[in-house]
Amino acid sequence: MPFGRRAKAESGGHSIDAGVGIDAGMNRDLVNALENASAHGLTGCLAVTERAHGTTGRIYFYAGEVYSVLLDDYESPVLERLVSAGTISADVATEARDAASAETWLVEHQGVDVEELGRIHQEISLASLTALLACPRLKVKVHDGDVTDRNCCLPLPVEAVLETLALRRAREHESRLRVGAQGSTGDLLLDAVSAAPVPSGGLPEFAPFLAEVDGTRSLDDIARRCGFTRAEALHLARLLILQGSVRTAGSQTAREIDYAVGVPEEFGTRTLAPRPSPVPAVVPVPDAAVVEDDVLEDDGAEDDVLEDHVLEEGMLEDDVAHEATLETSVFAATAVDFTLDGSDGDESGLVWGEESSDELPVLLQSLSADLEEAAELNRRAAEQVASLRDRIARIEALISPPVGS
Repeated sequence: MPFGRRAKAESGGHSIDAGVGIDAGMNRDLVNALENASAHGLTGCLAVTERAHGTTGRIYFYAGEVYSVLLDDYESPVLERLVSAGTISADVATEARDAASAETWLVEHQGVDVEELGRIHQEISLASLTALLACPRLKVKVHDGDVTDRNCCLPLPVEAVLETLALRRAREHESRLRVGAQGSTGDLLLDAVSAAPVPSGGLPEFAPFLAEVDGTRSLDDIARRCGFTRAEALHLARLLILQGSVRTAGSQTAREIDYAVGVPEEFGTRTLAPRPSPVPAVVPVPDAAVVEDDVLEDDGAEDDVLEDHVLEEGMLEDDVAHEATLETSVFAATAVDFTLDGSDGDESGLVWGEESSDELPVLLQSLSADLEEAAELNRRAAEQVASLRDRIARIEALISPPVGS
């Protein structure tokens, strides 16, 4: 018998009344699709598109059980969630963001428990599935064989997932009544009670939650900053209100972020604003020393192109060899005696080693002499080019008959 129509379903000691999931607003078509995927042992993905706004969620199955749910415009805030739980510090989270895989790096280098990551992934997947089931109009497409390595947890039976979501929905309804939320739960504004002591000996998430409460941020804003789902944030808000540390302050009218989904439960509830254009990177202005080197490199390239012609006109081969030696010596000197550094102490960006400070006058004199010699070689090459062009013009005049002859 389908889950939504049975007289009573037992799950882990909890009983659920007949049809509670469907009656509570679960989309019947999606429930059917989930149950069919389970019955056929699907290994693949259900792509679920919310018709009102065109955004898509993806439910991944292995052998008919759910192991990941991903949503458009929502990035799983695993690092923020670990910081809020006190598992890692903010500095460690910043370092992890530079790794190819932040979660792999945390497990290998910080000893973060894989099971803790799995619990976070499972909470995000359940909250995401809650949002998908709450959408009134959906289009579901099966992608057999599709897999993902994002936001994965241990595979969960569909029946157990639906029963869990029904319990979460009932708990959310009760919490809304306790905190006196009007309208959307995510828009609930919270303010700190200044005279109330900070709860001690409670959940580690209390402190980061309270740090974000300022009277202007909504429940969803606080949840996004801390890496919580809306269900987690509502549970914490309820506890803190009961303890007298937080009070409600009306409803929010504008969101901090309007171009992305702040929490999974927000999926499919509004049209997102366009993402802001990325700020163009500032191109550094090359300093004088680098420009000088570039000029020399260009001159050397020109000499390479003209080398064959210069030799034909009688330029000494040892002059060409000397030019190649000169170019090598110039760039070897500049490469050895300074290093690039981003420190603010020297606006040029060049930091000279203390051991070479006494050699700077000698190096400067050598570079100046090399530069003059290179300029003389370039002048001679230019003269040879002019001579070649003149000879070519005279030969062409002898070969080509006058026009009209």
